[in-house]
Parts: sequence; C-alpha cells; structure tokens
Amino acid sequence: MITSNAHQQNINRALHYIDTHLEEDLSLTKVASQTYYSPYHFHKLFKAIVNESLYTYIKRKRIEKAAATLMRRKEIPIAEIALRFNFESIASFSKAFKKFYGIAPLHFRTKAPSNLAQLVRKNGQAISFIEPYICASIINSQTKMETQIKVLDTIHMASITHIGKSEPLQQSFYKLIEWGKSEGHITSPDFKMGMVYHDSYKITDPSKVRHSVSLITTQPIKANGIIDSLTIQQDTYLIISLVIPPSQFTQAWKDAFVWATEHGYKPSGNKCFEIYHNDFNQHPEKKCIVDLHIPILTS
Repeated sequence: MITSNAHQQNINRALHYIDTHLEEDLSLTKVASQTYYSPYHFHKLFKAIVNESLYTYIKRKRIEKAAATLMRRKEIPIAEIALRFNFESIASFSKAFKKFYGIAPLHFRTKAPSNLAQLVRKNGQAISFIEPYICASIINSQTKMETQIKVLDTIHMASITHIGKSEPLQQSFYKLIEWGKSEGHITSPDFKMGMVYHDSYKITDPSKVRHSVSLITTQPIKANGIIDSLTIQQDTYLIISLVIPPSQFTQAWKDAFVWATEHGYKPSGNKCFEIYHNDFNQHPEKKCIVDLHIPILTS
C-alpha cells in the first residue's frame, strides 16, 4: 500500500518537473510519467494534494511566470513571452492573461514598473494596482542591517513543502530538526535553516503560494516521504541581513525589493530564500537574525 508520505513525495517530484519545464510540452501523460502513477490516478491525486487540477496549475504557473517576465524584462516583446510559455498566439495569451488578472498584458507591464506595484487579488483572479510601497518601516529604520552582493555556490537542502497555509510552519521546522538529527545531518548547534519561495506573493494568490521549510545539508539528500530534496543553484545574490521579529518578515521582503530596485538591482527570476542564524525564541528581544536572498541579474 502506498502511504500518504509516498504520495507527497511523488507530487513533489511532479512539481519540481513542472517548475523547470514550463516552456515545454506538459501533457498529463508526460507529467504523470515522472511519478509511479497512471495518468488517471495521478490526476486525481494531484488535485487532492495541490487543490488544483494539473491543467489549471500549469496554466496558472505559466501566466504568473509571464507576468513576472513582463515586469522584470521590459525589453522582451509580449509576443515572444506568449510563445515562450506555450500560448498559441498573442491573442490567446492576452485573453488568458486578462481573464486571470483582469487586465491586458500591455497595461499590466505599463502599470507595474520595476516591481514597485503591489498586486491586490480579488477572488484569486482580478487585481487592482495601488501605490508603490514606501520603503520606510523596516529597511530605512533598521539599525542592524547589512547588504552585500555575493555569488553563492550550489546549496543543498532537505525541505518540507507547503502550499498556502496548510499547517503551522513551526511543526515543519520541528520535523526537519528531528529528521536531521536522526539522519546525521545535524551534528553541531550551528546548523542553518531557512525558507525557499517557489512563487511570489506579488503575482500569486497567497492561498496558492508554494514555499519550503528547509534545512541546509552538506550533500544532496534522498527524498523520503514528506522530506524533499531541494537544490539552490549557483547564482549572484543581493543579501540583506536583518534583525527583526517574525511579525515583520512580510514587510521586510516588500521593503527589500523596493530597496533593490532603488539601487538598480533587477531580480533574475530564480528562487528567493531566507537563511536563519538563530532561534528567535532564544533572542532577548525575540528577534530573528536573518539573511534575505534575492537573485539578481549581473548584466
């Protein structure tokens, strides 16, 4: 009998495959072949775990990826973006984009300059544009803030995937720590944990954002049930180091992107992530010592 942990492991494999093949054919048969299920069984299981059909999930991911490209790479023609993400024509892309966001791609690109606009969703589809974030509340007032540009080598992680707010994140941190100790990945008190974001809250409905609670390991791990293997590829990062309470993380990310834009940095489109350097419960002011990592273009 296949356990629920094995189901999650296979769906994680499918999600990784989709993430890295959005510009290619992603038929049900092709994605299901990455798991041990028949297309029929896989389709039912995918919807039960992800809470979206495979077709809806792939279409949403392509539109969101196209939206990110529209904002970050203004030199790329809309027609090229449409074809890149497997839309038959610019007309079909515009129709799907407008149905999802409530606005045409050209208007979206015009109204969302350099990642400064906050996107407010209505029922997970239509959005409206409001004033850009004012970078003041955290970054500008943060006395213990450091920034650096650094090329990071490949980082290996063990992770537990979350979609939206499926369960308290703290439980996943505890599960990872226990797993890490039992598997010999935690041998000293200075181990590092983090959070990897597979989606952006700026373009994805919060209830559908996928993120991974993570434990840094020295080598790739073998996925086992809910414990997934995750790799952050080598890239150049803007690293913003902060000392903040957990309640300020959302605002810190908003301010970090504004700070990056104001200083001429453009996100590369790879995954953003956090690395934690302490247990905030042990901090005298209950604060986290954290590095925010934003992958950036170098040319």
